[in-house]
Amino acid sequence: MELWQEAEVKAERARAHGDAAGAVNALYEAACADRLLRLQRKHYSGYLFALHYLSGIAPEQLFAAHRVYGALYRDTEPLPPRGAAHEGLRVGYLAPHFHDGAAARFYEAMLFLAGRPPGLAIYTYALHPADDAFSRRVAANTQYRDLSGRSIVEAGERIWQDGLDLLIDLGGHSAGGETLPVFALRPAPIQAEAMGYFDTTGLPAMDFLLTDEGLDPAGSPRFATERLACLQPSLFCFTPTAEMREVREGQLREERQSGGPFVFGCFQNILKCSDAWLEAVSKILREAKTSRLILQDVLPLPERLAAVRGRCARAGLPMDRVTIRGGREAYLSDYAAVDLVLDTFPYPGGAMTATALYLGVPVLTLAGDHHSARFGAAILRAAGRTNWAADTAEDYVARAIAASREPARVRAERRRLLETLPASALLDEKGYQKALLSLYRSLKGGVT
Repeated sequence: MELWQEAEVKAERARAHGDAAGAVNALYEAACADRLLRLQRKHYSGYLFALHYLSGIAPEQLFAAHRVYGALYRDTEPLPPRGAAHEGLRVGYLAPHFHDGAAARFYEAMLFLAGRPPGLAIYTYALHPADDAFSRRVAANTQYRDLSGRSIVEAGERIWQDGLDLLIDLGGHSAGGETLPVFALRPAPIQAEAMGYFDTTGLPAMDFLLTDEGLDPAGSPRFATERLACLQPSLFCFTPTAEMREVREGQLREERQSGGPFVFGCFQNILKCSDAWLEAVSKILREAKTSRLILQDVLPLPERLAAVRGRCARAGLPMDRVTIRGGREAYLSDYAAVDLVLDTFPYPGGAMTATALYLGVPVLTLAGDHHSARFGAAILRAAGRTNWAADTAEDYVARAIAASREPARVRAERRRLLETLPASALLDEKGYQKALLSLYRSLKGGVT
């Protein structure tokens, strides 16, 4: 077995045991041991993704690590520019696949524009085939290209042939950064990172990073190799599934019982449960002495649950008041038992945060000091709930403790969320699509 293969096995073992630091170290080891440039890029993408799980890494360090990725393309030759101009607007989206999932809840509004204006053409490119209701809808409603089985160069050339104005990335460093080598060939004159990843790519051929004022407030330091393209009022438009809508309707019909202990919840990938977050949660539960915590992973892996149980105990959480369980298909109804979601940091939730808000559960988040650490705060901003965004870890702890002491106030927020969230920017599909098209046209015209 090659050294990089041994390191890859270590990384998988670390993920299975919820060991974020172990995964980071193993993926870096794999990237250093790789002899093939393609595999170096894949493992280094995995390393960059996993770095976000760790607390104590300064934004300058994250940025420097992403800049290194660009050096892996120093010998890449771009495709020739296309000469012929055309009328209208041709926008393409490249993704590892178009399966339904967490990221799709945010980019669905990008793909399926209601009342598509004349002259607009939407192209979608998948590196792997998919076969579910969402992927079939993508294929039926866009100019869909299945790029599976093609080499990187062949995939880039196929996209180049369509003569796009803009190519939007829906992958970034997720899934081993599969989409980025195609972007490095520059198959479109303007290329931008959007959903699917939550930071700069570090790729010189990526021109723009789509963002908003919640993610990158005016005057804040910029940690991106791309130019920032700000979408107003929000980068996020959440499209709930039919199942989410059904569960929400049930919540509207039912009245939450006023009694019982105050319940905190976190329904996340447990790799996001950083040491800093566990320390904060420990302080919260020690002060909120009758409260409980439900910690629910996205996967039903016994070894991960055992590992996080050990980490929680070592962090000083009162384990007699903590429920740790694996993910399950019918997880949406589980939100009904939670009074307040404790968002993770420095890697906050995305779809989890939006799902909780949609189902009427308030979310407490920590607004970090850079783009990727502000996702929770930016989603709350789109939802009109900035009052649940803490500025510091100490503020986060204090707000959670205060909430546990006012259960009636917090539980009343559930009804307000259910009734008012549909009018927020987070669910304003028409307004979002109008702003998105305006931004795309400005990018084509060279104005940002």
